Amino acid sequence: MAHDDHIENWFQQNISRYQQQSQQQQRKSNLISTVRMVVFLLFITLSVICFYQNWWPLLTLSLVAFGFLFGYLVNTHNSVKAKKKHFDLLVGINQDELKRLSLDLKGFASGLEYSIPEHPYCVDLDLFGAHSLFQWLNRTVTNGGAKLLAHGLLQTPPPEKTLQQQQAVKELSEKADWSQHFLASGLAFKKDAAQVHSFLDWVSTPTTLPKWLKPALLVLPAVAIGLTAAYFTGALPGYWAFVALAINGFLLYKVQPLAEQTYQQTSQSISTLRSYEAMIANIENTEFSSQLLVALRTSFIDKSERASVTIGQLKKLLSRIEVRQNFFYWIFKTYFLLDFICIIKSEQWKARHSKHISHWFESINRYELLTSLGSTAYSQRQFSYPVLALEPYCFKASGLAHPLIPVQERVVNDFSIENQGTVVVLTGSNMSGKSTFLRTLGVNIILARLG
Repeated sequence: MAHDDHIENWFQQNISRYQQQSQQQQRKSNLISTVRMVVFLLFITLSVICFYQNWWPLLTLSLVAFGFLFGYLVNTHNSVKAKKKHFDLLVGINQDELKRLSLDLKGFASGLEYSIPEHPYCVDLDLFGAHSLFQWLNRTVTNGGAKLLAHGLLQTPPPEKTLQQQQAVKELSEKADWSQHFLASGLAFKKDAAQVHSFLDWVSTPTTLPKWLKPALLVLPAVAIGLTAAYFTGALPGYWAFVALAINGFLLYKVQPLAEQTYQQTSQSISTLRSYEAMIANIENTEFSSQLLVALRTSFIDKSERASVTIGQLKKLLSRIEVRQNFFYWIFKTYFLLDFICIIKSEQWKARHSKHISHWFESINRYELLTSLGSTAYSQRQFSYPVLALEPYCFKASGLAHPLIPVQERVVNDFSIENQGTVVVLTGSNMSGKSTFLRTLGVNIILARLG
């Protein structure tokens, strides 16, 4: 009970600490919002003055300066809001851990979609549904992670896999703080499975680009900028710059269906990419010692470029496509043909990295599974790790109890059975706990298989 109190206090202290940090970020967010409003009003005032005074060069300069300054403030504001959201999610994670300690599992995903009625023990052991083992164990962020946990509950792994997983679970149980930050980084951008599948379909499907796209990108932006500069210096009349921008606008119109198609296929994937980028970065920046965790981490860092950086590059490209209807983006894209750049670079990214994406996503799912088990082990340190028997048909346990029965109501038992063909006859009156004891055996065997 002393251990339970210690764990509970740790979760409560985390809640208090992260709430304070969230409030600090909220104050910063309010300040930046005020600054943005002031800058915007100053720009409007200066624009009106320049318009009435015919100060066109100054108006153009202020427009460009405002675009960069406002963009910087927006990015800074978004960064502060992201930090606040991260702390809010950490508060929620610790509140959920307190609920699991008290076995209040209402509101957690039931996993019923993974239940198999004809499975030998799925229904009998309450693996899924209300007050289920899945609810108690599951901390995963993605649908892939939840599916992997469900698979682990239903399948019998080879002994060597159980031992590998157990080493990883033990290590992660000592990294409880890291585990929470890892999960929070993914929860910030959690999306449903359909969006992940849509993104993977887009990555695996190459797009044929018009042959004139790259030559136009090399020449036309320089021409438009040069003619605009010549107009402001008085070297050429303004209609030359207008003609150049009209040509750029016409070509952007021609490529718009391709840009729109890319946007439709990827617009819902940006949050998914942010989620995976954040979780992968957490893994890349942490050293592990257990064989399984080291092997999974290696898949992210054994290339010339880290996986988080690679995914971040695509995320930035797709984010530019996402804001293509923005007024300031429209100005810059007309001069620099930004749609061309985004389409070409996204196709180049697909050609170089599409073969790695599925493997990275699978590795993240494994980390989610192991983090769920490690977090459970941390919060239930009174439980012991199983020792795999070298001989077959052997099961020995002392102080065996069902983890989903409150401590004050649990009845613990010792049990052993050895040698093939041995039979144990379980007797007792009605409602004496025979079924509960059998479920206790089954659930603990499943936990042992998971590590």
